[in-house]
Amino acid sequence: MPAPQRREQLLDSAATVILKDGFDAATMEAITAEAGVSKALGYSYFERIDDLFQALFDREFSAIYPYVRERMEAENGLENKLRGKVDALLEITAARRDLYIVLDRYLMGPSFTQGRDRRRAEWIGYVAGLFEAELGVSKTTAETMASLVQAVDNATMSLYLDPSRPVSETKEITLQLNLSLLKLRT
Repeated sequence: MPAPQRREQLLDSAATVILKDGFDAATMEAITAEAGVSKALGYSYFERIDDLFQALFDREFSAIYPYVRERMEAENGLENKLRGKVDALLEITAARRDLYIVLDRYLMGPSFTQGRDRRRAEWIGYVAGLFEAELGVSKTTAETMASLVQAVDNATMSLYLDPSRPVSETKEITLQLNLSLLKLRT
């Protein structure tokens, strides 16, 4: 198997072990057994188990914004783009919900925070560009609006990961908060 595919197989196996047996059971031995490869092969791809967890975290959370962006770009008009964004955000969160909960709960610290902060900054820049172009607001205003949208989206994902919250209510409130920004002009 080519190296990139093997690496993905190990990450997939880590996700499987985490979801099936819990985060504490995700040892290199368990992950490589799930993948059907030797522990030594696992260590040839990831020096430490923490490196594997970092790669899994990055892979999973890095997939969110490209997915959402693709959905937004398929829409015409800013209102439809924001509607598409909310739908896509909830769709991708639903698809990986259980894994996101575990990764978000157990993987903290500077290396995880840095990647998350970088992805968020890039996303805010993208959304700010849309606001600036479509609403004709200043760059500073667009960045403020995009930061607020990001805060709402983060809260949405947190609420959506809470099984006691009704999905439809979370979606509607998120959508209304996003659309309310279209009325602002400073």
